[in-house]
Amino acid sequence: VVVPLPLALVAATEKDGRASKMLRLAQRMYLPSAVLAVAAILLPTGAFAAAFALPWLVFAGLVALAGVARLRAHPLSQLEELCIDAGLLYLPVGGVWLLLSRLGANPLNFGDSIVLLTAVHFHLAGYAAPVIAGLAGRRLRELAPAALPLYRLVALGIIAGMALVAAGITATAALGVLLPEAIAVAILALSLLGFSVLVLVYIMPAAEQLGTRLLMLVSGLSPLVTMLVAIAYAAGRFTGAWSISIPQMVEWHGWLNALGFVFCGLLAWLLSPSTLPNEDRLTEIEPLIE
Repeated sequence: VVVPLPLALVAATEKDGRASKMLRLAQRMYLPSAVLAVAAILLPTGAFAAAFALPWLVFAGLVALAGVARLRAHPLSQLEELCIDAGLLYLPVGGVWLLLSRLGANPLNFGDSIVLLTAVHFHLAGYAAPVIAGLAGRRLRELAPAALPLYRLVALGIIAGMALVAAGITATAALGVLLPEAIAVAILALSLLGFSVLVLVYIMPAAEQLGTRLLMLVSGLSPLVTMLVAIAYAAGRFTGAWSISIPQMVEWHGWLNALGFVFCGLLAWLLSPSTLPNEDRLTEIEPLIE
């Protein structure tokens, strides 16, 4: 449900011809790839289930190619566009981890649940969150140019945060070093908290419709819970002073991020006319709204 919404939003506003073609091809590939991916999750782990997950990785790779095309079409100083590029580029990382999960692979002895949750994390925090941040950055440039320095800071944290968290978790698993993971989690969490403040203070009040404002309110408030839980989880692992279990992280961090921050945030931008460059493009998104 979450994955096609950023594709629709980015494709409807894309100006680069190569990126636009790749995004539209990815949109056509999405449904069969998603059906097979769901089947892969339902099947017992093994080569057969992995074969069903492989088309999703191909689909995600095509999305990443669109990200590469976009990356070459604009200055790197446009951090709102760079956020969108980063989101598209992170998606195949989630696809790789989904393939590993359905294959039953267990790199660095992470455990089956961690492998699957890593795949989920790269689809939400890696792919969807930077796209949401990019869309918000476009709007913020129009509404509050004075807030752009803070936006650039949090945007850099969101772009780099997922890679840093992945590197930190790998360092913990491979070397037993906990500090890099704790620092990486803090960078990503604080960046998303700062981003939420920008949305709540500058973007939400200017939204055209009440429904859009309510969705942005839910999306903006969700990280105030989920990111504090993430920081507490990382701090507990680092200090050994307390322990938050993976099921508790799924319940309080994962589900609230997925439904609150990501899903409500994407719906808000889908329903916001300011997301689109002109009224003609609205026809491309109307079927999704319906």
